[in-house]
Amino acid sequence: MPAGENRFVAAPAFSSQMIEFRWSYVLIAFLLYWIAVVALDNRGFWERHDMSAVGPMVMIRTFRGKQLLERLAEPKRFWRVYGNIGVAIAGLVGAVSFFFLLQIGYMSIFDTPPATDITEPQNVLVVPGLNEFLPLSMAPEIILGLLIGIVVHEGGHGVLCRVEDIEVDSMGAVMLAVLPMGAFVEPDEEGVEEADSGGRTRMFAAGVMANFVVTLVVFLALATAMGAVSPVDGVGVQLVQPDTAGEEAGIQQGDVIQTIDGETLQGFDDYLDRIENASGEVVLGVYRDGEVTERTLYLDESEGVRLSVVQQGEAAYEAGLREDDAVTSIDGEPTSNVPAFQSALSGLRPGDEVSVTYLRDDVEHETSVTLGEHPADSEQGFLGVNFLTRSEEVGVTPYDIEGPYSLLASYDPRDWVVGIFLPLGIMTSQFFGFDGFVLGFYELTGAAAALGGAYWFALNLMYWTAWVNFNLGLFNCIPALPLDGGHLLREASDRAIAASGALEEAAADRVSDAFVVTVTLVMFGSMVLMIAAPRLL
Repeated sequence: MPAGENRFVAAPAFSSQMIEFRWSYVLIAFLLYWIAVVALDNRGFWERHDMSAVGPMVMIRTFRGKQLLERLAEPKRFWRVYGNIGVAIAGLVGAVSFFFLLQIGYMSIFDTPPATDITEPQNVLVVPGLNEFLPLSMAPEIILGLLIGIVVHEGGHGVLCRVEDIEVDSMGAVMLAVLPMGAFVEPDEEGVEEADSGGRTRMFAAGVMANFVVTLVVFLALATAMGAVSPVDGVGVQLVQPDTAGEEAGIQQGDVIQTIDGETLQGFDDYLDRIENASGEVVLGVYRDGEVTERTLYLDESEGVRLSVVQQGEAAYEAGLREDDAVTSIDGEPTSNVPAFQSALSGLRPGDEVSVTYLRDDVEHETSVTLGEHPADSEQGFLGVNFLTRSEEVGVTPYDIEGPYSLLASYDPRDWVVGIFLPLGIMTSQFFGFDGFVLGFYELTGAAAALGGAYWFALNLMYWTAWVNFNLGLFNCIPALPLDGGHLLREASDRAIAASGALEEAAADRVSDAFVVTVTLVMFGSMVLMIAAPRLL
């Protein structure tokens, strides 16, 4: 194994503009900082202080903590079992990530998806405020979670080094200005070479295993702590659009809608169903600042389902339908609301010809549409339109209060996995933490109520610590150097080629090197394509 390849790097995971910024200012500041780092390096400043520069990064070394590693590594049998479990988990996650990224790379070239917020360039950086899925208000919790993740990751490597009798020369952090970008453990090169392959493999897997263990422990603690949190009954108001019925009724962000026409809401889906069929005067019972007041919506009678997007080149566009048309029937079946519209289209196949009646500028029109093929289901007919729900016409974006709560208060690890994606708004409303208007949707009970903001901070810290550790472990499982997954791939490749006995040692090393480098280029190339292809191809 070439010298210098045994520095373990805990790289922050990819994740997704809570603040406005100018790229030119960011670039100028970054270049000035980089020039300063290089200038100090040329003067020998970093070396005199046991530091070194790698590009714009500064590696800060420390020789403390070695005795702690020795004590932690004493139950060697336990740690070897732990390391073997880590190898199995890291290998499985690495294999899944390999095929996933391979598919992403293929689709990016041959079936390029549209650009999304998730693949915006700034959203691959774990920088609160710059990444729109990591709000600036959560910066303290996210940064603390990142520091915890880095420490346990590199601590895992360090402990397994000593379990396998590999000396640790130094350890430390990788910094970009004041931002912790990673951490490292520098084992003794000769010790690594002398260790058996199984020992090296356990050592490489120990970092991601530590991150996954912390994720499980913290989610367990979070679920327990959520016992002191009570969700407010009803449906939250996430956003109110200007010049809509919702704004005219005086509904505000942070309100909780508890009743419609005097009937108590049974949840998020109940609200969507009832508002979809509402018309005329609709009285809402709205909870705000500890009181419930009535707010009246004045809604026009539904004249059909209004189209918000008509995709060029698709069936509806070719038949003459356009944005803001209101579809009143499909093949004679009335479509007064979204459920009826969806029902009329269900069961139709590509190539089916349907009659569509619609209103444009209060004038009724009829056209014949030959359905296309649905992108996600080749057996399903496709009209090629997006439409406004009644809730969107009202101008009130509802918030599923129970959704995030049920995931975070659950002891089911499957719910924890879904909870990781809460900032993306997958399967439920977006959740960035107990902060801002969302804080008004939940109440503290018992002794936790006396702690107030400190308890909310603790909950947010737990969530973001779990989030960071999960993503840190996941990212480092990718089979690409210098990530842990790349080192594990190299060890597996070396063993497989040696077991075949087909090559001499020098030739086997060259083949293994070529294989791992190729996989590394494919993995990082796929990630670059995921971001660049939708904007370039």
